[in-house]
Amino acid sequence: MSVENLVDFMKNHRDVFIVTDKLFDEYSAKIIIEQIVSFSKNDSSILDRFIIQVYSEENFLQIDHIYHFKNYIYTTYCESENRIYKTALFCIEHNIPVITMWHERAKRCDIALLSQKGLHIYTHTVNSLQEVNADKNLGVTSVYTDFLLP
Repeated sequence: MSVENLVDFMKNHRDVFIVTDKLFDEYSAKIIIEQIVSFSKNDSSILDRFIIQVYSEENFLQIDHIYHFKNYIYTTYCESENRIYKTALFCIEHNIPVITMWHERAKRCDIALLSQKGLHIYTHTVNSLQEVNADKNLGVTSVYTDFLLP
């Protein structure tokens, strides 16, 4: 689906939210974000329903320079584990409310501290109720899943 078709679809379906993925390539991120803004004609009722995943501080600043979206998720797939607290400070400073991390990292991270700072932590990829419950017990807000069987 083209960005133009997606925006047209969103105009007629006010309950649709879109989470972007893999916009860490500088060139493609710039093109896609510019198209989203252009085809939306700066209509915040559409743009506010885009949830932009960013993968680094530079990636966020590049996208935010084009348009300041209401919703961001900072995804730590591409970062080393020891950066999580620096990432958290960046997210607080730039009003990015959600950090996504690998399920395994959540076990080694102080989720309570991040939550106290107002951050929501999502983990991925979680495909069992046992893992969901373990993450919830750590204070994780939500999970990404491929499937979830009882």
